[in-house]
Amino acid sequence: MELLDKVFEKLRTMDPQAEKVKIGFSKAFHVHPNILTLSDLGFTRPLFVRGSRGLVSISIPWNSSISLKQSKAVLYFKAPIEILNEKSSITVFVEGAPIVFLKVKSLSESPVVIDSSEIKVPDIGDFLDVSIATSLSITDDRCIDEQTGNLWVSIDPKSYFELTFEDFLRVYGIS
Repeated sequence: MELLDKVFEKLRTMDPQAEKVKIGFSKAFHVHPNILTLSDLGFTRPLFVRGSRGLVSISIPWNSSISLKQSKAVLYFKAPIEILNEKSSITVFVEGAPIVFLKVKSLSESPVVIDSSEIKVPDIGDFLDVSIATSLSITDDRCIDEQTGNLWVSIDPKSYFELTFEDFLRVYGIS
């Protein structure tokens, strides 16, 4: 159930007229201020992770009112999957901890959705660090593979992070 639906489900138990509020609220707030795209973060072109062992980091502005609970990342990856071998992989890290491991061959047009509700990070600071590491190969010879120019993964700027604010969860009694 989406966060907005949970809020209105809670409201509905308090007031049967809440459905009217939901319709008005949805129309008034069709732009979600809690969604940050890569483009919003300044990455207006695809981010490329290149080479046999690549890494890119994304810093998301953070403060104590933001919660990983009910938050998620939606990442759109592209790679030359017809060329890369079965060993090729992507690992997504949050604050240095590995969260998701993907085989590159499993990528499709659909985004990779990372639910961050179960991530336990003691202290985040001013920025949440999300890193994407790749291990890419075509053959068993890394030197030859590097020369092809085909060791890359891109992350589309429409990828986004949906953030939840603690006060919002507390006010509406959502946990």
